[in-house]
Amino acid sequence: MLNLSDLQFSDSAPELSARSPDWAGGPKLPFKSDRTIDASRSVTGRIGRARPAARSRALGDTIITDFSVPELGLIATRQSRKDGGPICPLDAGRQTKPVGFYYSVKCGRFMAYRSLDELHAFYNAEVDTEVVSYRLRPHTLEFDLYGRPCEYTPSREETLSDGGARIRDVKEALDPAHDSSHTAKLERARLLYRSHGIPFDVEDRDHIEALPSFKIIEHIQAYRRTSATAGDLQCVRETFGDRRSVPFIEVRDRFASAPHGFAKISAMIVRRLVGINLSDGLSHMTPIFRVRL
Repeated sequence: MLNLSDLQFSDSAPELSARSPDWAGGPKLPFKSDRTIDASRSVTGRIGRARPAARSRALGDTIITDFSVPELGLIATRQSRKDGGPICPLDAGRQTKPVGFYYSVKCGRFMAYRSLDELHAFYNAEVDTEVVSYRLRPHTLEFDLYGRPCEYTPSREETLSDGGARIRDVKEALDPAHDSSHTAKLERARLLYRSHGIPFDVEDRDHIEALPSFKIIEHIQAYRRTSATAGDLQCVRETFGDRRSVPFIEVRDRFASAPHGFAKISAMIVRRLVGINLSDGLSHMTPIFRVRL
């Protein structure tokens, strides 16, 4: 297997380098920003009864759409913003909560996060070539659960390369035995999404950080802002030739040094020019494949 600590990455790489305390097993990267958001709780009323299918109405800058599943007897609405922004601010009840900001090259904007779990989930979305773009807290579902009104807002919606969407929710930890009401809410949301043909996954810290590829994903995204010039792209195209995939080392060694090559490949992965399957980790022979190159 390739030992990344042997590559002697430059300290100029954004947010993380092989010499950083985090990579050496030191303290975690700081995730709190010196900015704060004055968060206010979004208040919505009880959902209405069944509305005609596909009927929607706009309220100010929001759109409320029917999300019911009549064949299952489920009544629900989906509230989203016209501009595609987060449906609600990051908040902690009525408190002012400091949050961090992560710049997504894939989406071309800063993303606010409220925990390291959400930040680490961004890393996966940034590096996954199946994900074209993603947005935070895209909508709020409103439905009845055991006779009481209930709201659910997922963490992230991903737009996929096949044109579909995938919903992700990030939790620090979820113990069904100790949080049965929230578990029931997640299961109802899962049923609604599945009935509309939308995949839905819940990610917690153990799942995100236990992935064998997490450390290499963390390292790849750290070089996401590395430039990829026309000359770089031509160099990689010549390496591929007529082939659909080539070994990682073959692309890396076309550049001036191993760290330089790794940074360039990382930038191209985030930009969906090339892709890599990290399910078995990273080695010299791991295939790099064309995506949009």
